[in-house]
Amino acid sequence: MLKSLREKSRGLRGALDFRGVYFETRWGIHTFGMREDIDVVILDSQNIARDVWKNMKPNQIFVWNPRWRKVLEVFPGSKIDKGDQLEMS
Repeated sequence: MLKSLREKSRGLRGALDFRGVYFETRWGIHTFGMREDIDVVILDSQNIARDVWKNMKPNQIFVWNPRWRKVLEVFPGSKIDKGDQLEMS
């Protein structure tokens, strides 16, 4: 889980775990400095995918309903869709 502002601002760019990164924010995310597309999943408190952006291109901004704060950034092809419930460990 990414906790510091520095870690969150780097997001998937700084990931050592190639399955993706998880962090919490209500401010939205960006893909400035990314070289590859990513999939972005916004989760509610029960880890249900409330918003999904597939193949988000570099240099984009993504905002969502601020009542959801859980963000999962994964590499493209995640096969996660809106309404899916994820098991987080």
